[in-house]
Amino acid sequence: MRIIYCLALLWPMMGAAKTTWLVVDQFGYLPKAPKVAVLRTPVVGFDAQDRRLPLKGPYRLVRGDELVGVFQAKAFQNAQVDPGSGDITSHIDFTSVEKPGTYFFTDGHGRRSMSFQIDSHVYHPVLAKAVATFVYQRSGMDKAPPLVEPRYADGPSHLMERQCLPYDGKGKVRDLSGGHYDAGDFNKYTNFAAKVWVLLLRAYGKHEDLLLDLKKDLDYALEFFEKMQTKKGGMLSIVAAETTSPPSAAQRPCRYGPVSSSASYSGAWVFAEAAFLAKDPKDRQRYLKRAELAYRFASEHPSVRFYNNDKEHGTEGLGYGQQELSERELLMRQVAAALSLKALRVSVPFDQKAFFAMMPPQNLEERQLLGQLSEGSKEAKAFDQRVRDRFLDSDPYLASLEGSYWGSNQLRAAYGAYFLEQGLKKRAAGYLHSLHGVNPLGLVYLSRMEAWGAERSVKHIFHGWFSKESGLPPPPGFLVGGPNQTFRLPACCPAACGGELGCQKADLTPPLGQPPLKSYLDFHNPYPQNSWQVSEPSTFYQAHYIAFLASLIEAFKTEE
Repeated sequence: MRIIYCLALLWPMMGAAKTTWLVVDQFGYLPKAPKVAVLRTPVVGFDAQDRRLPLKGPYRLVRGDELVGVFQAKAFQNAQVDPGSGDITSHIDFTSVEKPGTYFFTDGHGRRSMSFQIDSHVYHPVLAKAVATFVYQRSGMDKAPPLVEPRYADGPSHLMERQCLPYDGKGKVRDLSGGHYDAGDFNKYTNFAAKVWVLLLRAYGKHEDLLLDLKKDLDYALEFFEKMQTKKGGMLSIVAAETTSPPSAAQRPCRYGPVSSSASYSGAWVFAEAAFLAKDPKDRQRYLKRAELAYRFASEHPSVRFYNNDKEHGTEGLGYGQQELSERELLMRQVAAALSLKALRVSVPFDQKAFFAMMPPQNLEERQLLGQLSEGSKEAKAFDQRVRDRFLDSDPYLASLEGSYWGSNQLRAAYGAYFLEQGLKKRAAGYLHSLHGVNPLGLVYLSRMEAWGAERSVKHIFHGWFSKESGLPPPPGFLVGGPNQTFRLPACCPAACGGELGCQKADLTPPLGQPPLKSYLDFHNPYPQNSWQVSEPSTFYQAHYIAFLASLIEAFKTEE
């Protein structure tokens, strides 16, 4: 009789409409991790017309056909409108629920949350898909099933990189094939790539059992870095390649930029980290020699700069963006390489006085370097206290940032990892959940993850291979840049800017005119709509996410 009664009670819930009024991590939660669902009422932004004050409850948590519990919601910040999201929010804390299974919340009035899992291995398949995206970023290598879905099968791309030309015709033809595309474009930048592979080398060293599938890409990346080093030790700065779909259709000649001080410090940093990780003594010695050579070159040639894609320097069209580092960034890169060599008991000169003169740290990367030099310093402690004060309970979606700018999702992963290192696991978990759907859009910021539990994940990414023109959906697992409150249209809008797409503000609201956390649109339109400002993936974003997720899995594993 009790079973019949429960089924009668739950039956209306099974067909309830899934909405984003109650957001959860759509993959799920680790049993011992914090679990907070967020009820939201939009007041400001594109969805403000959907206002519905979040009630206290009751809200029913259901597993399968079983009613697990009834929860009340607690208003966040006295039900004030949050300026970051434009929402009034309440929280449902169900951390006490640990039994494995598939769950959802319902209000009993025809509305329910997305489904989610509670399981100690809930993130393992997600991590595997995130790692697998690097296969699609490989330059010069076959992409064939089972490594890729059949629809993405493609031959080796950019074979002309085996005979890459100096951008200005002054220099030798070089074999610069291999490596990985930087982002949605197919260029390869030493300074950008260094941060990617240092992150992943360190993550692999800590979590090899979780990241076994990353090993081939690590080796492939290091082979490319070796090709980028000249006999004198200097590192070439950039390889500019054609971006097209599929990648194997590229036909334009390859062009490369010359050595630079910053690229050489970057190479030294990567080679030192590779030497630290190498298990074979011969590999260790080879990488160490290359690291010392690159560092010595940069130290002896400290003022060699190369500005790509710069009209003033005659390099317009060579790559995208600017890969050359600022003076502050250059010093930080020198310190990073020196400290990695120091870990190998190799002492090299660096300007420690200038480094401390630039403190306090301005970002997490600088904080990490300061920690390696002087963890207990007043500057390190002040940075940590400032972050805690600013970020303490300031975001109803439990992932505080100081605004959402270009690449904000990378910062979410980076701050999550930072809080893990600080021993604040519960706070770190909030940053992961924000990437997995606990945000004002109720959107998982990884591409096409429906088959792995995400009922609302990104459908479009700005990528040269999976472009709007190609008609190909993106493969699963790419992390997009995320909300960007500085999203802008070109000055020529709304007049004709050329191309087939218009650029009326009404067509791009959102991301225009929104609170920071709603400044996103799931689209992949090229110029003049310039979707790359929010929806372009990057190997750098991906590396941060992978390293963070692997660390978080391990951190909560110790509590099981």
